[in-house]
Amino acid sequence: MTSFTPTGIALVLLAFATPAAFAADPDTDAMLIAELACEAPPDPIFALRRLIENERLVLDEPLLADSSTCWPLDPQIEAGTVGFSHICAASEDPGLIAQYPHLFWRGPGTSPGEELTLVSDDSEKALRDWAMAEFAVGNPAYNIMPSHRFEGATEISCNSLTFTY
Repeated sequence: MTSFTPTGIALVLLAFATPAAFAADPDTDAMLIAELACEAPPDPIFALRRLIENERLVLDEPLLADSSTCWPLDPQIEAGTVGFSHICAASEDPGLIAQYPHLFWRGPGTSPGEELTLVSDDSEKALRDWAMAEFAVGNPAYNIMPSHRFEGATEISCNSLTFTY
C-alpha cells in the first residue's frame, strides 16, 4: 500500500492545478482599487507590470481606443459587491510610451492624461453604491459612467487631468 504525506499530496495537487487558480493577487487588486479612490493622479505602470507578472492581463486581446489600451482580466477583480472584467490605461509620458509600447500608445488629438480605468458589467448604480461605500463620500475626482468602449458596461476611472497643478 502506498502512503502519501501531506506535503506529497500538496505537491500532487499543485502539479495539476491550473495557472488561473493561482493568478489572483489580492495585493495588486487592492492597489488598483486604491488608485481608483483618485486621491492623487494615477500611476498605472506598477499595477500593470504586476498583472503581467501574474499572467492576469490577456495581452493578445488589447482594445485600443482614445489613446488608451484595455485588456481583459483573468481572473476578474472581485471587490465587495462588484466585479471588474477589464482594465484600461493611458499615459501621456513619451518616455513611458517608448519604454512600454505594448502597454501605452498615443493617438492623434489631445492628451489622454495618465488614466486608470476598471470596467464592470455591474450597473452604474451598483458601481456608484460600491464607490460610495469604498471611498471617501463626495470625492469628485473619480469618475463613474457608462462605458464608451464596452457595450453595456460601466467604468470607474481616475485621470490626472482631474487634478489642478
